[in-house]
Amino acid sequence: MKLRPILVLAACVFPASVLQARGDGPLPAFQDVMQQPSGNGGPNSPIYQYGNDAAAGDMGQCGACGGRFWGSAEFLLWWMKGKSLPPLVTTSPPGTSQTQAGVLGQPGTVVLFGNSVVNGGMRPGGRFTLGYWFDDCQHCGVEADFFMLGSLVSRFNASSDGNPILARPFFDPTTGQQSSELIAFPGLSTGSVNASATSTGLLGADALLRCNLCCQCNSRLDVVGGFRYLRIADHVEVTENLVSTSFANFIPPGTTLTVVDRFDTSNNFYGLDVGLRGEYRIGSWVLAGRADVAVGDNHEVLDVNGSTTVSVPGAPPPVTSAGGLLALQSNIGNRVRDRVVVIPEFDARLGYQITPRLQVFAGYTFIYWGKVLRAGNQIDLNVNPNLLPPVVTPITGPLQPAPKFDQTSLWIQGIDLGLEFRF
Repeated sequence: MKLRPILVLAACVFPASVLQARGDGPLPAFQDVMQQPSGNGGPNSPIYQYGNDAAAGDMGQCGACGGRFWGSAEFLLWWMKGKSLPPLVTTSPPGTSQTQAGVLGQPGTVVLFGNSVVNGGMRPGGRFTLGYWFDDCQHCGVEADFFMLGSLVSRFNASSDGNPILARPFFDPTTGQQSSELIAFPGLSTGSVNASATSTGLLGADALLRCNLCCQCNSRLDVVGGFRYLRIADHVEVTENLVSTSFANFIPPGTTLTVVDRFDTSNNFYGLDVGLRGEYRIGSWVLAGRADVAVGDNHEVLDVNGSTTVSVPGAPPPVTSAGGLLALQSNIGNRVRDRVVVIPEFDARLGYQITPRLQVFAGYTFIYWGKVLRAGNQIDLNVNPNLLPPVVTPITGPLQPAPKFDQTSLWIQGIDLGLEFRF
């Protein structure tokens, strides 16, 4: 955003102070305050006016043309930093031994889902802004806006009769070795696995007081202050269904196991927002910008759930126990924490005044959220097999997987396309 030099600001402010000192009273709200020699419409043609009754095409006034109300609607094409996932589903070549199948670090083991960053693609969304000036000279007013981005989902589905091999990797702290839970393996079991990682859309809202700091012939600078709200949530889920095909581990053939792990996080920010709004006009072109900093409480919620359902042929109804593979009694539960965070936002846009009241514009926005919970960062691959359901007491070995509250940074950036209307 280009601003006039301080000297020009002084030139605008000084005459008013002189009039006050002389006792001439304040400047009239609706009059020409600067004249220029003939050659631009005559010796008395104005080049600067207050008020909202300037002729069409005259953009040389505080707040440009239009009444006390203004509003805008924007189509957003934004990108958000993706979330990291640990290795969640693996496979191994045919002929791999049962003890090495799907185990991380073993020859031929391939990660089918996870061990990557997901949901970092473009998201469409929308933003709506509405404002009202308390006076015709647009010195002070209120402004509110709301925006929302769409969700992104990464999914993986696979099923096997034993070939190819399907497994879920983990680290066994009781042996100090990498291990795996087999979903489908020749002569042992058949099965399927469904995994998904969802990043729900970013949601935000502001309620601000807006006051003018400097208004010149073709530029203005405003200060804003008020309340800001932001929300983002994540979800990771892995569901495996396997059917035993042998008496291995004393499990009768035909026994069905359904294992589910769920990890959910949410971040709700409530804070004080302060910033600047500015614009500079050259004919019908408008260069505008904003810079905000919000400081407040980030309410973080982590919810971990897991279950295992076993159905044995000819036995009573299926039995469901708490705990899956990566979500066990050592980390299952709902946990809450509050942290103070700082969230800056920057926006620049170039607009064209189609009519005195209607402007079309394109811009760029950047938001940085320094501390957030993402679901993928809360998964602990350290698993004590003695905690797998049904749990036999007394429990031996470490209480792992452990609950995590690992934070990461989040950036959001993208393109804005919109219309602004003043009335």
